[in-house]
Amino acid sequence: IMTLARLRTQKEPVREPVRMDVMIRGIVDDARYEHPEATVNLYCPDRQEVSGDTRGIASAVENVVRNALAYAGDAGPIDVAVSADADDVVVTVRDRGPGVSPEDLPRIFEPLYRADESRDHGASPAGGPGQGIGLAITARVMELHGGVATAENRAGGGLKVILRLPTGNRDRP
Repeated sequence: IMTLARLRTQKEPVREPVRMDVMIRGIVDDARYEHPEATVNLYCPDRQEVSGDTRGIASAVENVVRNALAYAGDAGPIDVAVSADADDVVVTVRDRGPGVSPEDLPRIFEPLYRADESRDHGASPAGGPGQGIGLAITARVMELHGGVATAENRAGGGLKVILRLPTGNRDRP
């Protein structure tokens, strides 16, 4: 909660070069180590870079990966993909769990909001019931960097979370 409170008052992140490919490989390696029973696929070309707060961006991505691991259950692999277009680096995390109800989906990035229990398999990323903080932190970090976090249910089941961060080739809001 303290992290979210600090982020809410922050106006501009510290900016330094952030190698997204290196960062996300580390996050996925940690996830594989902590959850050897899970399959986490990584699709990440080399040399994807943005300018921003390394710790904040890492926390944002890690929250999404941990949520996918915690809430997708044994429904299949989790896919983490990094891509880029002319303006943004895009991180996509797909799981094959139950998804989020249409009523809850627009609110999952709100502070302290928890989606319905059908997505909850009894453990949050921290090991207990989720507190509704992780995705709110993710959304705020994206906003501070001029990016955006979105989520949508996947056809056939599961949730897809998309994080877009500007590469510096476009104006930030």
